[in-house]
Amino acid sequence: MRNPFKRTSDIVKELFTFNRAQRKGMIFLLSILSLWCVFLIVINRLPPKPNSLNKQTIQSKILAYEQWKKSSRPIYAEQIIQEQRYNDYKKPFSTEEDLPAFSFNPNTANDETFRQLGFKDYHIQSIRKYLSKAGTYTSRQSFMSMYFMQNEKLKKLQAFVDLPDKSESTSSYSEKYSALNLSKDTLLPINLNIATAEQLMKVKSIGKARAAAIIKYRDDLGGYFSTSQLHEVKYMDSTSVAILMASSYIVSAPLRMISINTATIEQLKHPYINTALANFILNHRKFHGSFTSKEQLKKMALLNEELYSKIAPYIVIENENLNTHAE
Repeated sequence: MRNPFKRTSDIVKELFTFNRAQRKGMIFLLSILSLWCVFLIVINRLPPKPNSLNKQTIQSKILAYEQWKKSSRPIYAEQIIQEQRYNDYKKPFSTEEDLPAFSFNPNTANDETFRQLGFKDYHIQSIRKYLSKAGTYTSRQSFMSMYFMQNEKLKKLQAFVDLPDKSESTSSYSEKYSALNLSKDTLLPINLNIATAEQLMKVKSIGKARAAAIIKYRDDLGGYFSTSQLHEVKYMDSTSVAILMASSYIVSAPLRMISINTATIEQLKHPYINTALANFILNHRKFHGSFTSKEQLKKMALLNEELYSKIAPYIVIENENLNTHAE
């Protein structure tokens, strides 16, 4: 009988006995493994590579990201811009003592004077635009009818406006019409909020298309609260606006009000309220509850003070009177 230990010895010898080619292969593999181990040891002992991102590089990367964000996400970029603009606003007057101690004539005051009084640059641009188209402010009321003068702080300037208190008389209307080369047939002033197309077309330069555009925009707005809104009407050029502003007025006009706490997305549709702002309003109600005052709208990133001045006359909180009239 064959010795089992002998058989086991033969198997072990067979497994661990290599020919010349196999031995060369083993030596080659062991050499590679040894070199790899040495490489890892050397790499781990090398000093760390210094950080190549200096302050300037980081700032350039941040700037590149901001540019990408503005180009790739224009809606959110606009929100950021509007929010920054809103944060730059300062109330014109915080106390009664901050009111100016001098009167001013808006027809002759320079930009620096307006800034000292608390007007923003976009207010001054609107004033210059009005003067270039309409000529002059003929009364204190005509200046106070500008939409941005609805601001509670700016209203306090009324006593300092160096213009006549009363609206223009018939003779002053005649003078303005004469300056605009109008005939006497058009001297009767028109109430913009109840005027028909036929009445509007009696005014020089107002044809069928412009009359229809005036009435359509009036319906879209829910009524005019200031004659300065005529600048926003389609087809109206500067001359036509100046002529119509000289021959029109607004009095006791009930505006179509928007209940800010109950209005749906459809009911919020308005020339001054775009889809993004309407969604902002709805989301505010959803996450923060009902509005308690109109002033809360100013905190929205998409609503700056200029736009707020335009929207405010059409907004009502539930406990306010829905029959608010234009001034």
